[in-house]
Amino acid sequence: MMRRRTTLLTGCTALVLALGATACGGGGPVTAGGGDKPLGGQTVTVAGVWSGAEQKNFQKVLDAFTEKTGAKTEFVSTGDNVSTVVGSKIEGGNAPDVVMVPQVGVLKQFAEAGWLKPLSGTAQKSVNTNYATVWKDYGSVDGTLYGLYFKAAHKSTVWYSPDALDQAGVKPPRRTTRC
Repeated sequence: MMRRRTTLLTGCTALVLALGATACGGGGPVTAGGGDKPLGGQTVTVAGVWSGAEQKNFQKVLDAFTEKTGAKTEFVSTGDNVSTVVGSKIEGGNAPDVVMVPQVGVLKQFAEAGWLKPLSGTAQKSVNTNYATVWKDYGSVDGTLYGLYFKAAHKSTVWYSPDALDQAGVKPPRRTTRC
């Protein structure tokens, strides 16, 4: 069975950048600039964790993308289980065109499964020009750039007391940038 590869996106800023640089998970690069509606007649499906007010606000980004490119957009809310929801859609032959992945571990999982399409050369050039290397690293697996994170949160940060670890005779965890 032929699987459609998903273009991974990891944020609203990247959405316009990558959607303008890739053609709905297949084909060559297109441009989204100039208001010439180069994607008219196409539908772009975007999956992400948002619901409620966050989804409503993100819909404004999708509406602006539609206005600029002519592409119809569909948003699929994955809730907090993006890996399971998107994985099921991909395995079922109904892959979204774009996935907003909230964790670098899921990015790696999707890349290793062969479910992702690297960002186009045009998008990569823009990332190289406008973002620090650390952001490029977060969106890459084995040196291939699949997406761009647009925000970070402390939700996955582990806080600990160095004194408590010393008292327990335990060494603190070493710092890492990958899950």
